[in-house]
Amino acid sequence: MRSYEHLQQQGIIYTRRGLGYFASADAVEKVTALRKEQFLQEELRNSSASYISSVSSSMS
Repeated sequence: MRSYEHLQQQGIIYTRRGLGYFASADAVEKVTALRKEQFLQEELRNSSASYISSVSSSMS
Protein backbone atom coordinates (compact mmCIF):
# COMPACT_ATOMS: atom_id res chain seq x y z
CA MET A 1 0.00 0.00 0.00
CA ARG A 2 1.29 3.43 -0.83
CA SER A 3 1.97 5.88 2.00
CA TYR A 4 -0.41 8.57 0.80
CA GLU A 5 -3.19 6.02 0.33
CA HIS A 6 -2.65 4.73 3.86
CA LEU A 7 -2.76 8.24 5.33
CA GLN A 8 -5.93 9.00 3.37
CA GLN A 9 -7.60 5.83 4.61
CA GLN A 10 -6.75 6.82 8.17
CA GLY A 11 -8.29 10.26 7.61
CA ILE A 12 -5.02 12.05 8.28
CA ILE A 13 -4.71 13.68 4.87
CA TYR A 14 -7.11 14.47 2.05
CA THR A 15 -6.73 15.56 -1.55
CA ARG A 16 -8.05 18.58 -3.32
CA ARG A 17 -8.18 17.92 -7.01
CA GLY A 18 -5.56 19.93 -8.82
CA LEU A 19 -4.09 21.30 -5.60
CA GLY A 20 -2.55 18.30 -3.86
CA TYR A 21 -2.64 16.75 -0.41
CA PHE A 22 -3.55 18.53 2.82
CA ALA A 23 -3.54 17.55 6.48
CA SER A 24 -6.98 17.17 7.99
CA ALA A 25 -8.00 19.46 10.84
CA ASP A 26 -7.68 16.64 13.37
CA ALA A 27 -4.58 15.01 11.89
CA VAL A 28 -2.47 15.50 15.02
CA GLU A 29 -5.07 13.80 17.23
CA LYS A 30 -5.46 10.91 14.78
CA VAL A 31 -1.70 10.34 14.51
CA THR A 32 -1.36 10.48 18.30
CA ALA A 33 -4.16 7.94 18.75
CA LEU A 34 -2.63 5.62 16.13
CA ARG A 35 0.80 5.83 17.78
CA LYS A 36 -0.67 5.07 21.20
CA GLU A 37 -2.50 2.06 19.80
CA GLN A 38 0.64 0.81 18.05
CA PHE A 39 2.70 1.29 21.21
CA LEU A 40 0.21 -0.62 23.35
CA GLN A 41 0.02 -3.48 20.85
CA GLU A 42 3.81 -3.78 20.75
CA GLU A 43 4.13 -3.62 24.53
CA LEU A 44 1.44 -6.25 25.02
CA ARG A 45 3.11 -8.50 22.47
CA ASN A 46 6.52 -8.04 24.13
CA SER A 47 5.23 -8.53 27.67
CA SER A 48 3.29 -11.63 26.61
CA ALA A 49 6.37 -13.15 25.03
CA SER A 50 8.43 -12.29 28.09
CA TYR A 51 5.85 -13.82 30.43
CA ILE A 52 5.58 -16.99 28.37
CA SER A 53 9.36 -17.28 28.27
CA SER A 54 9.65 -16.87 32.04
CA VAL A 55 6.89 -19.40 32.72
CA SER A 56 8.48 -21.91 30.34
CA SER A 57 11.88 -21.56 31.94
CA SER A 58 10.51 -21.88 35.47
CA MET A 59 8.74 -25.12 34.53
CA SER A 60 11.98 -26.73 33.37
